[in-house]
This record gives sequence, structure tokens and C-alpha cells, in this order.
Amino acid sequence: AEVLAIPVMRDDGVVPESALINTLALLLARHVQAVVTGATDGLVDVLSLSLGYYHESPGDAAMDGPFGALMREYGEWGVAVVAAAGNATTLAPMYPAAFAAQVTGFADDRVPLASVGALNPDGQTVAYFSNAGTWVSTHRPGSSLVSTFPLDVTAAAQPSARVEYHGRVRTTPDPDDYRSGFCTWSGTSFAAPVLAGELAAAIAADPDVATVSQAAAVARGRRAMFAQVSEWKGQG
Repeated sequence: AEVLAIPVMRDDGVVPESALINTLALLLARHVQAVVTGATDGLVDVLSLSLGYYHESPGDAAMDGPFGALMREYGEWGVAVVAAAGNATTLAPMYPAAFAAQVTGFADDRVPLASVGALNPDGQTVAYFSNAGTWVSTHRPGSSLVSTFPLDVTAAAQPSARVEYHGRVRTTPDPDDYRSGFCTWSGTSFAAPVLAGELAAAIAADPDVATVSQAAAVARGRRAMFAQVSEWKGQG
């Protein structure tokens, strides 16, 4: 797969909604132009979103319209959208993942949006931190995942214990020293890309993958979604 990573968050992990919507709108415009002109290098098959927000008051739901409409438009142009369900151990819907309950609909003219919770390493039980609710579409591994990591990343944490013995320094592990090239992390932000990868593989293997049109993109995305999200079997 060709991965396009677009940084939108500041160093504090926050992104203004307007900036996020503008970025996603421009990405969708690139995809639409590619579909219309047949430029395959601009197509977007899968959009993975590891971010989200909660409603702080009942009236906040009235502000969801632009974001929800954009997610629906992605589906109408054949892009499979997956969104992390969140890590707050709550039933409170986290958006955009919670749009799955509204956008999915299984309508024939768009690809459904899937919200993804996290599984423990056993692949069976749901991670305790993972949000829950009828708006969570499916689950993928998202607890204690091991992956490669840049060697030069470090932060302020230090070993919790340090002593010197016989000319050598002995410490507990530095929790943010990644000079081994690997790290272990947990969160639905890691579960969502697992499903995204499965969808990308399914779309790449689709017999109609070379056809560039809105209808073909929707058909491919739907076939991939309904094949990979077992909870939706028989509804595609």
C-alpha cells in the first residue's frame, strides 16, 4: 500500500475542528479529481482517523453537521473510512467514530464508515480501556502492539530506579527510550489502522481494482468493508 500521512495535530495533540475539516475536504477533492480525470495516483481507497472528540453538552450534537456530511461524502465517492473508537472506557460516543451509527446505513450509494475498538493480545477479549456502545462497528488488535519506531525519539521520562554496582550502572527501563528501534503501545488509534490495512489489501486484490469511476470505487469499498467487518455479514 502507498501510505499518505498528513500531520494535522499540534505538539499538544490538539487540532482545531476547522483545520481538520479543511484538510479532509482538500484530501477528498484530490480523490474526486482523480476519479473524474482517471489519475490513479491521486485516488484514496481508505481513510484512517485516529482522533476524536466527545459532546460536552446535548446541544453539541447540532454542531456535528459539517463533519458528518464530509464523512458521508467520502463514502459516496467510494472511500472506506475507519475511525478509532476511543480509549476512555465509556459508552459515550466519540466522533467521528460515532458517525458509524448514522453514516453506515448500508445504503447502496456509499461505503459505510466503520468505528474500531481495541482487542487484547489474545485476539478475543476487548481491551478494558476501549470505548463501547452500539456505535462501535468492530474490533481489531490494539493492546500491547509492537512496532518499529524512530531511533532518535526521546522525552522527559526517566528510569524509576538507578544504582551503580561494580563499575556498571543498573536501571529500570527508560519508558520513552526507543533506541532499540521498537516500542509497545496500546489504544484504539492502533486498532483502526489494522482494519485500514485489511481493507487496503482487500481492495488491492479486487478483480475490478483497475476501473476508475465513482461507481466502481463505491462497489470496491463496499465489497472490502462487508468482507472484513464480520459484524456486517449478510447486510452488504
